[in-house]
Amino acid sequence: MDHAVAARPSQRRTAVVATAMTIALVAGAMALRSVMLFSRVLPPGIDAAYYPMQARGVLENGKLPYVEVPFIFWLDAALAKALMILRGMDVDSATLLASRIVDAVSQPLAAIPLALLLLGLAGAIRARNAGSSGEQGESRRAVPRALVIAIAIFAVGAIAILSPPILRMTGDFQKNSLGLVWMAACACAIYAALRRGGVIRWLFVVLFLALAAITHIGAFGVTMVLVSSSIGVFVLFRAKPRPKTIVLSGLACIAGAGILWLLVYSVAPSKAIGLTQGVTKMFGAGDRPQGRPALFDQPGRPDFRSDRPHFDGPDTDQPSFDRPMQDSAGPNRPMQFDRGPGGPPGGFPAGALPMRAGAWAVLLVFGSLAIWRARHVGVAEMAIVSGAVCTALLVTCPLIQGQYAERLSLMTPIPLAIIVGFLLLSGAESIRTWVRIGAPALGAIVGIVILILAFPMALRGKGGPPPRFANNSGNFARGTGNFSGRGSPNGPQGPGVQNGGDGPGAPGGGGGGGSVVADDAVPEFRSMRGLVPSDGSAVVLARHGLQWWAGYFLKTPVREEHATEEQLEKYQQVFVLTEKRRGSEAGFDSVGELSGNRDRVPADGDQRRPPDGGTMIRVPPGAEVVYDGTFYRLSRRR
Repeated sequence: MDHAVAARPSQRRTAVVATAMTIALVAGAMALRSVMLFSRVLPPGIDAAYYPMQARGVLENGKLPYVEVPFIFWLDAALAKALMILRGMDVDSATLLASRIVDAVSQPLAAIPLALLLLGLAGAIRARNAGSSGEQGESRRAVPRALVIAIAIFAVGAIAILSPPILRMTGDFQKNSLGLVWMAACACAIYAALRRGGVIRWLFVVLFLALAAITHIGAFGVTMVLVSSSIGVFVLFRAKPRPKTIVLSGLACIAGAGILWLLVYSVAPSKAIGLTQGVTKMFGAGDRPQGRPALFDQPGRPDFRSDRPHFDGPDTDQPSFDRPMQDSAGPNRPMQFDRGPGGPPGGFPAGALPMRAGAWAVLLVFGSLAIWRARHVGVAEMAIVSGAVCTALLVTCPLIQGQYAERLSLMTPIPLAIIVGFLLLSGAESIRTWVRIGAPALGAIVGIVILILAFPMALRGKGGPPPRFANNSGNFARGTGNFSGRGSPNGPQGPGVQNGGDGPGAPGGGGGGGSVVADDAVPEFRSMRGLVPSDGSAVVLARHGLQWWAGYFLKTPVREEHATEEQLEKYQQVFVLTEKRRGSEAGFDSVGELSGNRDRVPADGDQRRPPDGGTMIRVPPGAEVVYDGTFYRLSRRR
């Protein structure tokens, strides 16, 4: 009795410390993301304009302009509507501000369910040690329990909401970011359901799975792996499970997954179909686009031999406003991947395979260690740890090809955080003194290193290199430039104009934190509204990233540079938007038309994506110039 009474103040102290650490991490992550999102007139990231553009469609037309899983856009639209009512903002400004706020606030919330999960695991470890060693467990502890919990939450939270991969998603991957929140919440819910049972706890699992399903299809798939593998391990390692129980549990999981798939299909059929196809594609050649781009002779290479764009590839028929396929340049670094209009495949270069295999082997070793330690705690603990290990091993598997390799790698922080958190907590209870001291110390070091990396990234906007070009209205775009990049070091435009220079969206020589559209180019972009019909009869083509801002500012359907001729046939008019000069924020006050990208053209079998920001657009010969400004030129294809 005395021991139980004495334990209560300790538990309250632990809860207070855990709460304080979680609040500090969440607030800090929100502040860092806000700095990144609000440091310029427009938010950073290649796909940043996609979210306010979609939310505006919900407010103005009651539906998404491009077919998508809708939850993040519903959130943006709801907040934008509140801003319009409370602050009298116009729809453009309200949706842009709302998307920034949602992106800044939502992803850091993943630390809350992870902290609750750690508290549950810590309680199970403590109960197991108390039952097996009695008072010896307290006497052998080298680090106070409250401090261990604080360090564990600090390390896990740093991985899940402050690590460079997470911060690189700011602005670009808002759906993915919110999907990670539901994944973390589902991990906490499934652990509680397996440990304590109860209909309400299982309903929470279903709720978070459903939210993941209508937020991001990739996060939903990975969360399903986490949940199903955890349930599978739990059923298999219960005391002598009957075959009937195993079969019924499997059928229940399949039925539940089918119902959730139907939920996705009801709001975004193409996404649901893509989920089923992705299982086979990710171990094959990736998701290469089909068809020949209308403004290219082959993907990534302008056609200098023809007087007009042509198309002779296979059929790529898609719904008129289904979000066009592409591979996003992602969080301002080469070889990133998200979906957008008609882009090339993403994926790690072939030379990265040994490094990926080595990292996967290290994960396998530490994951096996975590499972081995968890089996001494309880079946529920072994189930959630095994589920996290299986999920992490799947999403980092070096056999996964193309853009799926990078897509799935974005999901790694959550299962990795669970593994690290459990190893830290169990290590702090080890019988070996050096492990009891070393585990919390290593966790603190991991968290500190992540913070050291996070602050500079936030201060400069975003990590990674800037787009290696942003301008395509020079000689290259007209089909007369030096494509190989072996020409004059000063570029075909004359001295001081380099091939592959920073464009209107690049921040110059600093990090990749600039928006696709530079601050001083925004007024010009806004002034072009009305030049393109906004009734859906016309489409604007622009390099990847810029096309979303064209859709946002011009209120017109958009495609990126890889749109095929058949995809353009449904439109009466086709416009091409190109960039002319750098913004002054890039460190140049006046630069003439820039030439194109001098990066090599990937071979047909190359799974790497072209440089950040897409590939060059060739303005068709004889195109009518509709607008010729300081930063942009808008042409209409005849």
